[in-house]
Amino acid sequence: MVTIRAQGLSVRLGRHPAVNGVDLLLEPGCLLGIIGPNGAGKSTLIRALLGLVRRAGGTVLIDGVDSGRLSRQQIARRIAYLPQGQTLHWPLAVERLVALGRLPHLGPLSRLSAEDEALIDAALMRADALHLKGRVATELSGGERAR
Repeated sequence: MVTIRAQGLSVRLGRHPAVNGVDLLLEPGCLLGIIGPNGAGKSTLIRALLGLVRRAGGTVLIDGVDSGRLSRQQIARRIAYLPQGQTLHWPLAVERLVALGRLPHLGPLSRLSAEDEALIDAALMRADALHLKGRVATELSGGERAR
């Protein structure tokens, strides 16, 4: 599990401030809900925490290390991210979709190990989605996909 800390996090998209001075601490096992109207910067905040957009100010620490000093692979080994609104165009089983989060841990042409499979099941359990195992992700309802 990972700790993420942001202090004074700000992001500008062009000339417009999208995130302004956010402080937060996400400790292992915590659940965070981000609410706000469309265009309020919710997705931009998540992307900034993951280092996917450039910060205009502030710091983001992932396990105590500035996210700017971590490679994309190092971040991906700590945090899996599935952006909202992504459409799948092929019939992928739910557990295979979750397994994509293991890719940064595998070598080229590697197969999932028994440990990887156990971690996938654990992730499904944490999301209360183990019952979706074996289902095709493209056939899930909106609520099931949100899990």
